[in-house]
This record gives sequence, structure tokens and C-alpha cells, in this order.
Amino acid sequence: MFTVEEKNKDIIKALNKTKTEAYPDLEEDRRQRELMYKADRKKQRQQLEAAERKAKEEWKQQKDMRSYSTLLTRDNIEAAEKLEASADLSSVNAYEEDFM
Repeated sequence: MFTVEEKNKDIIKALNKTKTEAYPDLEEDRRQRELMYKADRKKQRQQLEAAERKAKEEWKQQKDMRSYSTLLTRDNIEAAEKLEASADLSSVNAYEEDFM
């Protein structure tokens, strides 16, 4: 431990001039911090919900793409009935080209 025999008054005066005592409003600081955290959580929740909606929509599109409902429409069935028989393979080739 150090003992000071004599105080340096010039240094003490300079320190006292710059000394400030803050009395922060801790309750208001806490309230502001909670509002900030609440806004962050809300933003994260909205981003998560948006991502879930997007994933659900993509899943629905993939499900529609995999289903046969688009292939078995009335127009496609009627188009197959309208094919005419011919001696060569021209009607079959036309049907196959139309299929792709």
C-alpha cells in the first residue's frame, strides 16, 4: 500500500473541474432497452413468418407440379380422342411432339 505524504493540489483542482456526477434514470433506460428488444423480436418473428409463408407456397407449387390434375384436364382428353388413324406414323409423331 502506498502512503501519500503530501497531496498535489494542482492535480486535485484539475480533477475536480472535470468531475461529473451522473444520476441516470435507470428505469427509463430499462424501458428503452425493453422496447428495443421487443422491436427486434417482432422483426425476427415477422421474418420467420415470411420465410414460413414462402416455404409453404413453394411446397404448394411443388405439390401442384407433381400432381396429375393438370394432365387429366378435359382438353387433353378430348385432344386424344380427336386423333385420326392414318396409314403412316404421322399422326403418332404429331401426338408425341404435342405431348412434350
